[in-house]
Amino acid sequence: MKMNSKLKKFLCVLAVIALTAVNLAVLSYALRDEYAYTKYKPFMEQNEDIDVVFIGSSRVVNGVNPMQLWHEYGITSYNFGNSAFGIENSYWSFRLSLRHHVPKIAVLDVFGASRPETDKLPLGLAHNGLDIYPLSTEKVRAVRAIYADPADQLELLFPFSVFHNRWSELTLASFLPSGKPPVTDANGFEFYYAYDRSVPQPVIAESETLDLQNPPLGLRYIPEFIELCRAYGITPVLMFLPHEVEPERQREANSARLIAEEQGVVYWDLREDGIFNDETDSADPNTHLNPIGAAKVTRALGEKLSAGTDGIQAADHRGDPSYSRWDSLYDQYRQNLTQAIQTEDSYERLLLRLSDETYGAYFQTFNGYEPGPEEQALLKMIPHNYGMEAGDESDNPENCDLRIYVYDTRTSEELKVFSFVRMSSEDTNLLLDETK
Repeated sequence: MKMNSKLKKFLCVLAVIALTAVNLAVLSYALRDEYAYTKYKPFMEQNEDIDVVFIGSSRVVNGVNPMQLWHEYGITSYNFGNSAFGIENSYWSFRLSLRHHVPKIAVLDVFGASRPETDKLPLGLAHNGLDIYPLSTEKVRAVRAIYADPADQLELLFPFSVFHNRWSELTLASFLPSGKPPVTDANGFEFYYAYDRSVPQPVIAESETLDLQNPPLGLRYIPEFIELCRAYGITPVLMFLPHEVEPERQREANSARLIAEEQGVVYWDLREDGIFNDETDSADPNTHLNPIGAAKVTRALGEKLSAGTDGIQAADHRGDPSYSRWDSLYDQYRQNLTQAIQTEDSYERLLLRLSDETYGAYFQTFNGYEPGPEEQALLKMIPHNYGMEAGDESDNPENCDLRIYVYDTRTSEELKVFSFVRMSSEDTNLLLDETK
């Protein structure tokens, strides 16, 4: 009898532990921050080889488009960039990913190499690169390597400890896969639909570098990245994306060049390719690329990778039946872009969307409307601009200033007719309201 009683107590304890674990798992699923899952889930679940990964900060997120690389070059790739990530954060997130996929080539943008030890990535952003990975000794190493505060370590290793305060946001859908936001349709890439002229910066000598004797945290992780790649048989590449950047960022690029030479790895400074146009390619003055700039950068990287520049070669998998799923991914990506263009209500974003060669547009002006200089610069970047002419004022019932007919260039199908009016409170012609 005593044995039976002890056995019952033991089984009851096991049952309580099991129920507690299940409850925690279910609640963690419902309460989790979703960005890491929407960003990396496709990477974790892909069965085909991913030949190239691009690693870095939001400059990479908005600058390298894997769907364009697939469509134009047949290259399978993933954008591992993450907002505000320093090289140390990128390193550990990439290192954890190697348990799931080992690419052939890893390309690291060295922007942020000057980040000092004291400038830690905010925890809210750190979750974006860590939460997708299950708890492991390697994840513990990753968190402890960057964050010394035990409270910070606890939050990053057990996210439930911070997201439990989201009870008020829970609905039944929170517990179901159908209630979760859709995953990335562009393998980690995100368009930055904004426009701003870049601000010219003084150009420093190539000999000016960061302190190589006492390197900042970010710079110290570049050799670590190279060593990690070699340990896994991955070809490491360092790069610097084009933009007008301040002198300290130029020192980052110069320092990376020296490290690449010392380590015997390839370094691509895309500023030297002459592809960047400071009048059209910027989303903001000195950091991010808009869709026009991203398409140029992606194409430049595709040309290098497909041509085997500096011995770095990525295969063209188009037409290979084992990679047919990539064609389906691209088709879905294009459908999503078309749906987005049909619901666009910003004139500036519409012009940036029309820089995609899949779309064309014909413009009619009314009420004496004339495009301003910035608008004219963007209009020139539309590959299929079918012209702009004055419309018949009698055919303007909505009294708009500009009417735009948008077409799918592949099928000649008219996708939507947009009508815009001037915003009288603004000086720039780029700011227009769509008429309803």
